[in-house]
Amino acid sequence: MQIKNAFDIEDYVFPKLDTDGYCVFHDKNTRKCLVHPVKPETCVAGPITFDINAETGKIEWFVKMENICPLAGRVYNNKSLLKKHVGSAKKEISRLVRDLDSQHLRAILKRDEPETFKIDEDKADERVLARVREWAGISEKHQ
Repeated sequence: MQIKNAFDIEDYVFPKLDTDGYCVFHDKNTRKCLVHPVKPETCVAGPITFDINAETGKIEWFVKMENICPLAGRVYNNKSLLKKHVGSAKKEISRLVRDLDSQHLRAILKRDEPETFKIDEDKADERVLARVREWAGISEKHQ
């Protein structure tokens, strides 16, 4: 496989998107991931993504829209598959968020993902919230 400059590096490593908004590892002919056995952790939970709301203390869960992630439509329209996948995605993302250093977590959270919609929220890990609130300039007395 020959993909030059496959990653964006902005304090964290992200797979690049092509001009149509698809991951460079998405094979448009087969509609499958070219690197499925060694997917980056940002893809493992796909099409589920997240944000952390420092004001509410919640980790908010989103699903990508089908127009940017073909898997999203298949997962979202099958309620039992969605429930199973969201459970495993939450587990994987929660582990990732806890294990990331502050710089990498901040890099992930600053990426805008407008092609998503919210599906759930949970109480966020207090250690993670402390780091996020520090960046957001939210003091303990405002919580």
